[in-house]
Amino acid sequence: MSLWQQLARMYNAFVASGSAEKNITYDVFPSGAAGVTLTSGAANVYGVFAQLAAAATVTVDVWLCGIHLSTPNTSATSYTVQAAEGAAGAEVGSVAVPFQQIEATAAGRTTSVVIPIPYPRHILAATRISARCQDVTGASTIVCKVLYAINL
Repeated sequence: MSLWQQLARMYNAFVASGSAEKNITYDVFPSGAAGVTLTSGAANVYGVFAQLAAAATVTVDVWLCGIHLSTPNTSATSYTVQAAEGAAGAEVGSVAVPFQQIEATAAGRTTSVVIPIPYPRHILAATRISARCQDVTGASTIVCKVLYAINL
């Protein structure tokens, strides 16, 4: 789908979003309360992809619209989190977002943020969704979920 087709589809979806037949809804992968812990590689090196949604759980086309990140790290660091689609071992990164933890968190506290994706990414049904991270210190962890919309 070309960029023009995506923009036209999104515009039409937003114009019709108030109608009963459009019924745009939002949810998260993975479903449930807990996100998936991502671990970075060495400093400024991506870690391995971790599955956020199995292909079998993506039952309709979805639009990736945001990434929720939280970290209980007790030291400040800077992350890049990359969402991807595709089978294990054949992932294709499609969206990368930066996350800066400026201050260290006290033990037992977390930093949490939802980062919107300005141009939602269309992902076909039956496509596995995963993510990975890198940071400036190496071997850090961050918890990730993705926000998606259907019926755009």
